[in-house]
Amino acid sequence: MQISRNFTTKFCLVLGILVFGVKIIYAQSRMDQLRAHLNNPKSNDVLVAAHRGDWFWAPENSMQGFQNCIEMGVDIIELDVRLSKDDVPVIIHDLTLDRTTTGKGNVAEWTLDSLKTLYLKDATGVTTQEKIPTLEEVMNLTKGKILIYLDKSVDKVEKLLPVLQKTGTLKQAMFVLDFPYAKAKEQFGNLLDSVLYVPVIADGMTNLDTYIDEYLTKLQPVAFQFRMKSYDGAAYPQLQKITASTSKAFVAATWADHTIGHDDQLSRTKPDEGWGWLIAQGFKILETNRPQQLLAYLRAKQLHD
Repeated sequence: MQISRNFTTKFCLVLGILVFGVKIIYAQSRMDQLRAHLNNPKSNDVLVAAHRGDWFWAPENSMQGFQNCIEMGVDIIELDVRLSKDDVPVIIHDLTLDRTTTGKGNVAEWTLDSLKTLYLKDATGVTTQEKIPTLEEVMNLTKGKILIYLDKSVDKVEKLLPVLQKTGTLKQAMFVLDFPYAKAKEQFGNLLDSVLYVPVIADGMTNLDTYIDEYLTKLQPVAFQFRMKSYDGAAYPQLQKITASTSKAFVAATWADHTIGHDDQLSRTKPDEGWGWLIAQGFKILETNRPQQLLAYLRAKQLHD
């Protein structure tokens, strides 16, 4: 009996070590796979970025919504960063609490402890048991599993980088900003090559040729994000230059004025005219409010694992 107990104990211990090892290998493999896709200009795969997480089935910017994205095979989570009164990066879209939580007033007027007393509401306004997450909590949840697009970060870079360093997640963090190269280098310093820096190309920007060429020469970003209202704006004519480079073209299908009207709304009933048009233009990263439907569409066309 004693031998049997000892054998069982050792077997369980070994099994636990093996399972833990498999989880680490899977996490490393998943992140290596994602970064390989990003860095491979010849890859036909289209990466999916979920806008504010899986907010159809969980509150937007919630831990459950982010977990759903991981489980369904999404590649990138777009989330929004704000600072609490005590300067802790928290994940919430609005400047105020009213729409998405049980609280009221400005996020910046509440300390983290007080924010944690609130509950998130779902898309229909129903109160859930989900809480406002901190950036640190999200990065620990997603570490090694999925890329993170940190929106609303334009004035918070210096607050976010220490959290990414602490959690060991710098290499899966994506910053989508319209800084000229010199400003990006000033803001990120030596960490500019560690994070996934994605310059914006938008209608209304001037000197785009110089702006883009400097990034292609000095940084070789994994992607540029386009914001195109019309064919004759400043952004769309730059698309060919980016698709011919080693960088990928990225667009938010969440918005009609970023996609010349070829957005999620059109894709609900005419996906070939919405998402299909964007893919035909050369876009290899699509941000969407409908990650499940977009994944199904891409997999049917053998454009996603």
